[in-house]
Amino acid sequence: MPATAMARQGWSSRPPTRSASPTRFPNCTACPDTAGSERTTPPALPAFRPPIMHASIPEPQSLPDTQRFARAPSEAFTIWMTGLSGAGKSTLARHMGHRLQQQGRACYVLDGDVLREGLSSDLGFCREDRREQVRRVAHVARILNEAGVIAIVALVSPYRADRQLAREIIGADAMHEVWVCTPLQVCQARDPKGLYRRANAGLLPAMTGVADPYEPPPEDALRIDTSRHDVSTCANRILEAVSAHPCMNGSQHDVRR
Repeated sequence: MPATAMARQGWSSRPPTRSASPTRFPNCTACPDTAGSERTTPPALPAFRPPIMHASIPEPQSLPDTQRFARAPSEAFTIWMTGLSGAGKSTLARHMGHRLQQQGRACYVLDGDVLREGLSSDLGFCREDRREQVRRVAHVARILNEAGVIAIVALVSPYRADRQLAREIIGADAMHEVWVCTPLQVCQARDPKGLYRRANAGLLPAMTGVADPYEPPPEDALRIDTSRHDVSTCANRILEAVSAHPCMNGSQHDVRR
């Protein structure tokens, strides 16, 4: 796709001294400077005993859900976007996040590349590490959902078994899987991070779509091809698909307050 067409579509102190002349005070038979042997020792105070705390404060996680999430607008959901590098997942995630925030809804984007700089900085790209990345992101998404925050995940997550693991962690009713099915040729032409160029030169042996397979979601998964529609149209399709969720139909949670 030409660069101009992509742009049009939106992708892109001093110590104390003794007194010289003693000062006497009312109701006192001796001052500190002259009392000497007349000074008496004050009675000892009783030893301090802290009060015994009988109340048991429960951990937040042990509270019933009705109390634990009493202030959340409603338990939210996760939009899990999977697809090849360069398919448009991150652009879509940011656009939808902005749209939802404008509507006053609490949401958070979990971008795979950003998470690999912190949460998953210890992981590589072998199959086991990819599965661990999915597992971590799924747990974060679930925590956000339980707090009433919509999670928008942008993660290659190429293996069906790993995405099924994410669904088991988040919950089948809470996870909405979206396949950003932009063709490989378009993704290679975009190549925003230069990954395909490096992969084709043999510098990235585990590049999904080149040397490592991508396993498509089931047929009933929502499909979005960013080479056919602009970012706004693609975002509209996804938001329409999740509009039936109670979190979207209930009262809005104003995150701007």
